[in-house]
Amino acid sequence: GPPVPRLRLSRRKPILEPEAFEEDGLGWKYSPHAAAPDAPKEEPHATDEDAVAAATDWLTRHFGALPANMRLVATRVGHSASGREQASDEHDRGHMIVFRQEYLGTPIKFGSVVYIRGRTIEKSSIKIVSIDTEPDSAKPLITKEAAIRVLRQIMAASGLEQEQLEQIEKGSDPHLLYVWSVSHNDYGGDRAYEVYEPCWAMNAGESLLVNAHTGKVSRDC
Repeated sequence: GPPVPRLRLSRRKPILEPEAFEEDGLGWKYSPHAAAPDAPKEEPHATDEDAVAAATDWLTRHFGALPANMRLVATRVGHSASGREQASDEHDRGHMIVFRQEYLGTPIKFGSVVYIRGRTIEKSSIKIVSIDTEPDSAKPLITKEAAIRVLRQIMAASGLEQEQLEQIEKGSDPHLLYVWSVSHNDYGGDRAYEVYEPCWAMNAGESLLVNAHTGKVSRDC
């Protein structure tokens, strides 16, 4: 495939209600004014699709439309305003939605969490970034199959039995994502961006990674 670069991610500033946002790393914590105690209860959105559409619209109004090479994807929807899978009582009815930002179809390893009570967005954690490519960083990616072979070699060297190795291979369905780069970030510096690089996530929890540029296996890139 074509060479793929590292990315430079920088904070995207809110364009609506800026006073309700507090900086949090590359992202923001949203703390709206509390609703009046006697505010009428709203019925939650009727479907997950409606809730996701409403939250996406809210994010677009607050941070602007993303360019064509990026998109927000809902990866999880809970059915309460507190983050539980189901509401604990009437006051907890609503939705919790986790969004991931993608660049050219590849997800970035962080997310936004939007909490909706009824149909009102409440305290939320937002991470929507602007993206540039790192100059002169584009390289061909090792293939998914090569990543599995690298992992197998590392596991074999650690003394695992053949049967265990086969189970790891069978359960491995690598997917590509951009991960915060240990090697290319400026620790303690004052750069206005952070560097992310492409890795193969080798397990569902995305905790075991193979760097898609170098083939290095690690718990991070």
